[in-house]
Amino acid sequence: MKARLALLLASLSVWAFQSRGQGFSEADLLKTETDFNAMAQQLGFCYANKKYGAPDAVVFRPSKINLFDWISKLQDTTFATTWYPSLVRVSASNDLGYGTGPFQSRFSDGSVWHGQFFTLWSLQPDGTPKFIVDFGSNILPADKFVPEKQLEKASTRKRAVRVNNRISAEQAVKILEEELNTFTRVEGEVATVEKMFAEQARIYFQRECYQVGIEKAIQEVTRRAESHTWTPEKIGASKAGDMAYVYGTHRIDGTALTGNFLRIWEKTGDGQWKVTIQVVNTVPGKK
Repeated sequence: MKARLALLLASLSVWAFQSRGQGFSEADLLKTETDFNAMAQQLGFCYANKKYGAPDAVVFRPSKINLFDWISKLQDTTFATTWYPSLVRVSASNDLGYGTGPFQSRFSDGSVWHGQFFTLWSLQPDGTPKFIVDFGSNILPADKFVPEKQLEKASTRKRAVRVNNRISAEQAVKILEEELNTFTRVEGEVATVEKMFAEQARIYFQRECYQVGIEKAIQEVTRRAESHTWTPEKIGASKAGDMAYVYGTHRIDGTALTGNFLRIWEKTGDGQWKVTIQVVNTVPGKK
């Protein structure tokens, strides 16, 4: 009982610190992800998701569903999930960020899932960060999945951003998504990755693979020999206009296969937008 109370008080103290109008730093997000996992172990995965998820949060299981609708169908007694962040990134305005890292789920029937989570966090009106999207690559082959090292520390830097560039960033990314679609149709998927992805881009194909770096991304896209048509459904950006997210649906060209995708766009030092995260799944039976 004391351990649970201490955990809850620790989480509340972090949120109180973050609610001073400064947003959240990468160090704050690292602690939030770590506390999120700790709460899931002590009080249950469903309970923790209800505490850390925004009211309009969506998850992809594999189709998009509201977090709370999904949680209502689960029972904590049937599985246990543990995770830790290997990378966190936060926008210059400290209002949008993401975490990723390995996770493991153990089920009551003895089965074990390995994967790489991706969680997108946004500053809420009350000053606390809550996750708005959870997507990643689950059920990865255990013999091929090498977990990244746990992130031990992150930047505490917080910057004051006085100019709101959110709308212009969202408009820019909407145009970039249109260009990405057109470029893919004309030049192909490999050329698109070469042109529009960052050097350390991370790609996730749900239930299949997780790769880091543009060279491995190109190898995976080449191996798959697919071409997608992407249909964005929602675009959002940070106040600083340096980080944006897009999620929606896709169709594998020449087939009836469809699914969902999420991309994170970030501005590089020279002001160019590049894809740093791409998560893709195919929904079984959905055409």
